[in-house]
Amino acid sequence: MLDILFGLLPLVSLALLIASYYHRELSLLEAAVIGALGWGLAAVTSLELLGLASQIDLLSLIIFWLLVSIGAIITSHMQQKKGLTPLGRNSAARDGGVHAQTGDRLHVALAASAAAIAAVTTTVALVAAPNSWDSLTYHLPRVEQWIQEGSLAHFPTASMRQLASNPFAEMLILHFRLLVERDCLDNLVQ
Repeated sequence: MLDILFGLLPLVSLALLIASYYHRELSLLEAAVIGALGWGLAAVTSLELLGLASQIDLLSLIIFWLLVSIGAIITSHMQQKKGLTPLGRNSAARDGGVHAQTGDRLHVALAASAAAIAAVTTTVALVAAPNSWDSLTYHLPRVEQWIQEGSLAHFPTASMRQLASNPFAEMLILHFRLLVERDCLDNLVQ
């Protein structure tokens, strides 16, 4: 049970980063995009720095994601003290009228549709183990090699795809794989 909680740390950090950007007078969409970009940058940077010292391990990643979460909480709290509020709270008062209500209904319908698709996709990702050909031949073996070495350094292999393909997806999988210590959250990245 504790391993699943550790595996949720990156997702909690993502939500906290989005919330901290949402308090900067950005729309929720803008906050989500900027928060996700910052989250991805943090994930990659952490592995690059830890890999230089051959310290990619469970404890290092737990500490890293706790620090990211604490930083996002502090930033959000400081912005609330400054009186910054999310854009959505004041938009109805600014816009007023029937057009704002029609737009709100459309946004709610689109958000509900996206949430339904995300819920189904997330359920499938959590229930099914990674089993696609490319996952089993080069994505997951690459992640396992990095875990074994504690580094992102190149390694001897017969499959050039394990060395030449862009590593971003595998880096995110590495975070979840190490934090949970099994492959049950690997599909969340896809």
